[in-house]
Amino acid sequence: MMILKCRLTTIETMLGTASNNKEIHSEFIASHAPDAKSREEEIEAVGVEETIEKGMTVFPRNKDGQPILWDYQIKGFFKDACSSLRKIKGSKSSGIRAYK
Repeated sequence: MMILKCRLTTIETMLGTASNNKEIHSEFIASHAPDAKSREEEIEAVGVEETIEKGMTVFPRNKDGQPILWDYQIKGFFKDACSSLRKIKGSKSSGIRAYK
């Protein structure tokens, strides 16, 4: 396995990527995690306080408290972007057959 440490800079304001309600996160989002270890890790990373407004989204955080994105979120974004760009004739994505 290769581990890459990347820095992502957005050009627009980015909304949170996880529900601040651990029950919702556990039942619907983390249930799709490939194994129990990663599921528990994701639920723990949400780390919300009791005072956060209901319905607000948050960023998962690493052990140092820095906001993080999970690898599958970035992969999913690229797959969706490639799918959209395939519809544009002449784009590099239009020539890719097995992008998923």
